[in-house]
This record gives sequence, structure tokens and C-alpha cells, in this order.
Amino acid sequence: MQDVYVWAALSWLLGGLFNGIAGFGAALVAMPLILHHIPASVSVPACTMIVLALNIQVFLRYRHSTKSERVVPILLGGIPGAAVGIIALRGLSGHGLRLWLGALLIAYSFCGLFFARPRSNAVSQIWGMIAGFLSTLFGSAFGINGPPLVVYSSMSYWRKEEIKGVIGFFSVITCSIILGVQGLSGLQGIDSFILFLSSLPTVLIGGMIGSRISCIFSESTYRNILFLAVMLMGVTMIYNILLINRQ
Repeated sequence: MQDVYVWAALSWLLGGLFNGIAGFGAALVAMPLILHHIPASVSVPACTMIVLALNIQVFLRYRHSTKSERVVPILLGGIPGAAVGIIALRGLSGHGLRLWLGALLIAYSFCGLFFARPRSNAVSQIWGMIAGFLSTLFGSAFGINGPPLVVYSSMSYWRKEEIKGVIGFFSVITCSIILGVQGLSGLQGIDSFILFLSSLPTVLIGGMIGSRISCIFSESTYRNILFLAVMLMGVTMIYNILLINRQ
């Protein structure tokens, strides 16, 4: 049993490292490794607590770069998005939506990597509301809330510190809501809490190391890392759905 906790801790070390560099995506790296050894009924609730702690670390590190005018439109869109994600998507095909989302993420990342958009900070705040809406919508329905924020922030050409600060702040709010829902639903238990405690030190260490590595990269290099991370997320989503359909 101890080997399982060691495996989980090492997986979250890699996830924290990735998150520290890109500003999101810890679960994208860690969870596929963990689910091979720990059931989802334990690892998913633990993931919520771990990601919450990691995003608190991210926000505290970049809080001075988090401007209210960046956050408010996202929050305004995020509130109704959470409700839609919980209520309206129950009757829709989750697999189909994931496939479409994965394809869109890959297409957007490809365009961002190979077709430069004219640099401008004059992106309408309406897009921030849309990003917030989609973020909580997919976060509530599927546990995937990072990509819409990354797309919006990259469109706005924010500095990497601003991107990490906003994503960290918004993820703290969404993870807190999800954690509360899980607690009221009885999904959180002693096993998930033990897994959380065993992985917390390594994920925070990985996050600190990743943040230091990120300081080395220029703004343009960091944007390319963001696009590659989003593309990886899209490919992973499509691969997982195709794998499920084959079984």
C-alpha cells in the first residue's frame, strides 16, 4: 500500500512541475499515471484537494500580477457557467462534447504555434466572460476548466505572471466550489484525505521548481509552451474517449 502512495506522490511531483512551468495542467500529467493504480473514487476527490492547494500556491506567488479588471469579467461569466455545467449537460453526450472540445483545442493550438496573430491587448472583456462561462461549464461537467482561460489569456497577450495569477485565482474559486459539492455528496473520505496528505509536499515542491524554471523562458517561449500544453490536453482528451469506446 505504501508503494501506491509513493507512486502517487511522484506522479504529483511531475504534475506540480508541469503546472509551475505552464500555470495549469497538473492533473493532466498526474491523473493518467495515478488511475492505473488507485481507483477514481479515491484519486479524483484527492485530486480536487491537491489542485486546490497547488493553485493557492500559484495565486500567492503571482497575486501582485493579478489585476481586478482581468478577473471580474471571468467571474461574471463563470457564475452562470457553473449552473449550466451542472444542470444542462446532464442530458447531453459527455463523450461527444469532449471530442469536440479536444479537436478545438488542437486546432487553436496549431494556429497559435504556426500562425501568429497581430499583437494587441485590446481584446473585448466579453471574451473574458465567455472564457469564464466555458471554464466553469466544462469544469463542473467534466473537471476541465483550464483551456478556455488559457485561450483567452493568450489572445490578450498577457504577461506570463498575469496568466498564472488569473488562472490560479479562478481555479481556487472553482476548486473550492467543486470540493464543497464533493463533500456534501459524500465523495470525500478518509482514503482520499490520506492520499491528499501524502502527495501535498511533492506537488508543492514540483510547483516551486516549475515556477523557477519558468523564469528562464522568454514571453514568446512561454506562449509556445502554453499552446503545446493545450494541444497535449486536446490529444489526451480525444485519446481517452477513443480508448473508452474501444472497450
